[in-house]
Amino acid sequence: MDVFSRLLLDIQEEYGIPSSVLLLVIGIFFLLWMYYKHKRDTSNGKSQKITAGDKSNNIQMNDGHYIDNSNGIDSTSGADTYNFQGSIIHVGASEDAIKALCRELIADNFTKLRDEALQNVNARIDEFITLFLPIVDINNSLHVKNLKSPSMQIAIYLAQRAYVVNSDVESGFLIDLLKEKLNTKDNLFKQILLSEAIGKVELLTQKHLEILKVLNEIHNMFPNKRNLDEVVCYYERIIDEFDKLAVNYSDISHLLYTNCVVTYGAVIFPFSNIFKRALTMNNTEFDIAHLSDSDLRQIIDTNSRLKKVEDSWDNNNLSSLLLTSVGRVVALAKWNSDYPTKEFDYDEII
Repeated sequence: MDVFSRLLLDIQEEYGIPSSVLLLVIGIFFLLWMYYKHKRDTSNGKSQKITAGDKSNNIQMNDGHYIDNSNGIDSTSGADTYNFQGSIIHVGASEDAIKALCRELIADNFTKLRDEALQNVNARIDEFITLFLPIVDINNSLHVKNLKSPSMQIAIYLAQRAYVVNSDVESGFLIDLLKEKLNTKDNLFKQILLSEAIGKVELLTQKHLEILKVLNEIHNMFPNKRNLDEVVCYYERIIDEFDKLAVNYSDISHLLYTNCVVTYGAVIFPFSNIFKRALTMNNTEFDIAHLSDSDLRQIIDTNSRLKKVEDSWDNNNLSSLLLTSVGRVVALAKWNSDYPTKEFDYDEII
């Protein structure tokens, strides 16, 4: 007889418990123990050991025990906590998959955009060459000589690039500058200015070119008129063009950035000086040789139209700007492009 059986008989004899009752009590205790064991195994309080494989994720709830053999991590969460653990946590696609997708999208679209851009470039270049070839005379020794010079070849390249990247630029403007450069002989300074002017075109919009052109008109071009009324009409037209352009601070700062204009701070170039020079350049009814400053002042003050022009110019931000040597070439090229029947000679300003 084993120890367990003898223990049951001793308890039965000592307390006088019937065998059937004793067996029933033992059975009840056994069932309660099995129920408790099952509940504990399935409850959140169960201490669990979960081992993660390489590049896997573990999410532990309550008193969870986390083991990551790949990285040597051993972590246990406290009771009533949510413990999210893992070497790498991925939500959706992995980092490598996202990188690969981005590279693929960029590569595919860049190739497509590159091809479309190349088609546009080739179309613009073909168009430019068609316009450029007629101004080249292969039988002209000066043209042949200039075409062989690095300066001319760079100028052609810059003109093509400007025409390709700046959709605002007019072909006639660039062609005029190249034509002038082709026909320039033994004038290094003029060649430099023409090349620099071509290089500026890429940075300038039509509005900026118009500003330069009108600045050149008021500072360096004079009305070829015989009487005061015609002179006044000339400057009224210029002021009207300035008003239509609606020049702002950004326009002026950009023109300064391109070095097409310079400024001397708060100093302005008053209309009275511009007007006096215009009278000097034309045979008007005034005796310029004996015209004093007070006489000039009286002419302007007693003419309401002239006074209005003066007020508009002197209070305009452009009145503090002067064209640089390159700015004058750009401005003159714009003028010659707009008025091909009234072209000015570049040699007059160089």
